Amino acid sequence: MANKIHIAADTDKLLPDIPRPFAFDVLSDLDFELLNKVDYKFQYDLRRRQRSALFTYNAQVDKVIDNHLFSGTSKSELQWDNKQKKATGMGNFVICTMARSIKTHWDIDTNLIPDKNDIQVDLSARFDRQPKKDSAKSFIGTYNITIKAPKHESVQLIDLDGNVTKKFDKLETYNSIAYRVDKSLKEINLNAIVNRNSTGDGSLRTRIAISLPFKNLPYITHDLNLARSSSNGRINFIESKLLAKPVFSHFGHIHIERFQNNQPPSVHVGNEIEYLRAHGDSLQILSKVDVHRWSKLHSFGLLKRNHDLLHKHSIGYIFSNKTRRVALSLESPQLSGNPLSLIGELTIDRENRIGKSKWPQQFGVHVEFGTPLSNLTALHVFYNLPMFNKDADRKVNAAFGFKIASPVSRTKSSLRFHFFFF
Repeated sequence: MANKIHIAADTDKLLPDIPRPFAFDVLSDLDFELLNKVDYKFQYDLRRRQRSALFTYNAQVDKVIDNHLFSGTSKSELQWDNKQKKATGMGNFVICTMARSIKTHWDIDTNLIPDKNDIQVDLSARFDRQPKKDSAKSFIGTYNITIKAPKHESVQLIDLDGNVTKKFDKLETYNSIAYRVDKSLKEINLNAIVNRNSTGDGSLRTRIAISLPFKNLPYITHDLNLARSSSNGRINFIESKLLAKPVFSHFGHIHIERFQNNQPPSVHVGNEIEYLRAHGDSLQILSKVDVHRWSKLHSFGLLKRNHDLLHKHSIGYIFSNKTRRVALSLESPQLSGNPLSLIGELTIDRENRIGKSKWPQQFGVHVEFGTPLSNLTALHVFYNLPMFNKDADRKVNAAFGFKIASPVSRTKSSLRFHFFFF
């Protein structure tokens, strides 16, 4: 197989008047023969930015044993930073098609330090399909990569050892990464599990765990749960749990309720966040959102520091056949000692109408704003005429009132009337 891609462009020749001219030259050339040879070259040149690099790789099989064991040599060269830095590698490899394994060793010489062969790389991998007779779709893979650079200042050792296993709808991988920096050996563990529901409805469960060599953040886990409806296969529940011991935690979920008769779905979203700061100080955040298109929208949230409330809000509206309610309630002790609220409610009976003018049988207005403890203004107007309904009693109910509380005079005034007729 041969593949060559060469792209070159220069705006000085094509579009000399554009505000930001550019010029680049990119080449990718591959010549590949399975289990025989590989020749590859990649280079780029960004002339205006004065950036260029070159990478070449050549591998050749020299010996074949029993038609399944292939051994050979390879060489590679990398030039970067405008080709001022250079690394040249010589290696050998062994490929076994029967065991589905590969093993290779590299000696790399760079111009970063005066010592020769300052980097050694060892790689081994093995893959086994259907390792168990009772699991036709199982897969096991193991791999190890070791990079040694004892004379370099940045990193002296990187050792990756891991495996991946797939069985039916479950995928697991466990990895350990050890590295040496400034003569200090550290280790990172990365494990992941992906489990799809074997019932075939597309449900998914994943778990990721990371172990870190940090005192303040030694362990991180994340769990994801995705569920689908058994009736139509659509997603109806998503749950996420993130735990970064002992600094941060997050729990979130999305619940979607779908109804029949082509009604819009109802969505519930929740989030809980906890953050541990220095000296045992912690922050807690709670948020809930409920949405039912055109009929309900409500958002509730609060922010706490330790056990002290910093902020709290409740905002939303509810629309039904009779009621239109819009409410805004804020409480922030850091800004004011009294909470601030704004509530507006409109009630209109759209099902039962009166006379030729189609007046609603029931009507009401309620408005309230201010701080309930010291400065509150409220207005309430309401009437109900069930006497015009054939199934109701002959009566009239009406109410009118207002309330004012002034923080200046520290007096409260209110007036309210009720009317009844039978």
